Amino acid sequence: MRRALYLAHAELLHVVRDRATLMQVLLVPLIQILILANAATFEIRETSLWIVDLDRTSASRALVNRFAASGHFDIVGTTPSLEAANDSLLRGDTTLALVIPDNFEAQLVRTRQLGGGQARRRPMSTATAGTTL
Repeated sequence: MRRALYLAHAELLHVVRDRATLMQVLLVPLIQILILANAATFEIRETSLWIVDLDRTSASRALVNRFAASGHFDIVGTTPSLEAANDSLLRGDTTLALVIPDNFEAQLVRTRQLGGGQARRRPMSTATAGTTL
């Protein structure tokens, strides 16, 4: 352990004494942060979305309309069939499927009456398109 600390101290002295190495140690990470900061974002843009609406009520339609109005999602299809959504995911036509379960509106009303929470939604996505989500 003492040898490792001695070597670390010697390297630190070498870096501090040499101006070129010190500039590389300080400036290269700073430049990388400035250039690459916008390269990796978690913003969802133009994600193809398949809606599986098993409830078919005004609340589920309102939820679908909010997804459509957000501008972040391209609604590729809307069906009451889980198989159609799964086939679309497997074909690669869509990257995300939103399943609105039966009794969604009733659950939403019940949770609001009880004072909070949200009704269940079940998103499904492909593992191959991990960079777009």
